[in-house]
Amino acid sequence: MWLNGFIEKFIGLAMSKPFEFLHQQLIRPNGQSIVFLDDTPVNWIEFSQKVFSWYQTWSELPRLNWALYFDKIDEFAAAFLGALYAEQVVYIPNDKLPGTMVHLSKWVGGFVGDFTPHEQLLSYTFLSNTTDARRKSSPSSSIKLDTPFYFLTSGSTGFPKPVQKHVRQLDEELASLNLLFESILKNTQIYATVSHQHFFGFIFRLLLPLVNLRPIKTETILFPESLLSTKAANITLISSPAFLSRLTHTSSWQFLKSQITHVFSAGGPLFDTHVQSVQNIWKSCVVEIYGSTETGAVGFKKSHPESEIQDFFTPLPNVQIKMDEDGLLCIQAPHLNQPKHWYTCADKVAVQHAPFPSFKLLGRADRVIKLEEKRISLTHMEQQLQTISWITSANVAVIKILQRTVLGAVIELSPNGFQLYKTKSRSEIVDYLKSFLKTHFESLAIPRRWRFVEKIPRNAQDKIEYPTILSILETPPMVKYPKIINITHSNLHSNLELEIPQELQYFKGHFKDEPILPGIAQLDWAVEYAKIEFDLHHANVNAIKLLKFSQIIKPKQVINLMLSHNPTKMSTNFSYESNTGRHASGVIVWESDNV
Repeated sequence: MWLNGFIEKFIGLAMSKPFEFLHQQLIRPNGQSIVFLDDTPVNWIEFSQKVFSWYQTWSELPRLNWALYFDKIDEFAAAFLGALYAEQVVYIPNDKLPGTMVHLSKWVGGFVGDFTPHEQLLSYTFLSNTTDARRKSSPSSSIKLDTPFYFLTSGSTGFPKPVQKHVRQLDEELASLNLLFESILKNTQIYATVSHQHFFGFIFRLLLPLVNLRPIKTETILFPESLLSTKAANITLISSPAFLSRLTHTSSWQFLKSQITHVFSAGGPLFDTHVQSVQNIWKSCVVEIYGSTETGAVGFKKSHPESEIQDFFTPLPNVQIKMDEDGLLCIQAPHLNQPKHWYTCADKVAVQHAPFPSFKLLGRADRVIKLEEKRISLTHMEQQLQTISWITSANVAVIKILQRTVLGAVIELSPNGFQLYKTKSRSEIVDYLKSFLKTHFESLAIPRRWRFVEKIPRNAQDKIEYPTILSILETPPMVKYPKIINITHSNLHSNLELEIPQELQYFKGHFKDEPILPGIAQLDWAVEYAKIEFDLHHANVNAIKLLKFSQIIKPKQVINLMLSHNPTKMSTNFSYESNTGRHASGVIVWESDNV
């Protein structure tokens, strides 16, 4: 009886003071209990040794702000807890993209973890814990609740920014989550498709299982097929809407229905069809979490296989909700930075108070969207594109291609940009822009559809309207110029080797069964390329003389445009030729005042 009472008291400590419980578990570890599941499982004795080894290492390091990133969750957990014990301040980024590293360098004095040398921007660097795993002296007291740390998030602006947290907030949030989900986690193993470097994974994949003494699978499940090889039973899967949307109704999934008992999802809206897929395939209970890095977990929806899918979220214990005059969700909670203040979220909601408080999401109120659980600021992406000198305006929008939600970009080119568009292939320009954006955004955020225009239509107030952008994105790309294979120059002579694209817009309607290149297009190219080759950008055409069209030009043909400029006569001779002979020729006469 006394043992049962001790266990109940011990579990009660985890429910009310999770970090104190975690401290007691670390200083008096149970060697039979597994913390991390891998080829070689890690028990609590080994884990506590690693934590206190990190504690000693952190204690010997200077007091700096440190960036902390580990791909493996067990390494991250030990390093993070060791830093908290040593009262070192750590910044936790979502990724290691170059743009993220640049922003991190503003706030940190060193990098700890899986950073390569070129990612270490500052003089203080520390790649990994080099001390051995011998038992180190444990800290004299538990982790202090006022110890700060930072998570990097894009926030409401889309620019990476640090969100300050304190251990007290984690303690409050974990206590609330334990009240709700301790029975679900009992006797289960934790598998995850999300990273511990994201706040949802940090809480639900790492800390919540730790304070419930549940074994955590170290491998991140990247593809649904990776689950097929598991032999584990009673799995709780910490996942995302993007991952769950990729499940297919094939017979190979059926055997998992007795293994995956619960699925937690967060990071973006989980559509009813995806909930139904999980329930039909695995017969699992689906728990959707609403929250953010700034707020932590706010509410939840639990859908059982035998029940209807819920529309409304229930707030966590101790979370108060209301709706402001703009229809935005406002919350008050002990795990916020300012527990007694109302925090306004960026989501529009419908709120009901009977039979109990709950809320239904009605959509985002800002231009920060979530794409496969990654928060992306459309404004930030547009601003980055507009730093390129030959782009006047960039407009990014959410579109669907083959039922997949992606981004599309409409680029308004400057005069110099339009000259570039004439001399470079469209694919070269798109590849350049994609590479440029990859230094600031993850690959999934890069626009999949691009449109280039000279001028985006504006309304009477000189504003670009969203339907206009969608309309441009829905039209075929602007292909008005040929692909330049090669250019050779000799004094006032130029030879441009051109490949005629099949998708050239001049072929539309000219003619249906056998398209040919109109003479007006050939003349336009001769004028435009003469301006580029002989620096006649401000020149106006006075007359076209001796114009003659000898042979038609078809799609996919390779043609040489030969230009010869005479500054004395203020004229440029041009001819289009191929291995079949001459196709067209003429003389462009320029106005003398503009040359």
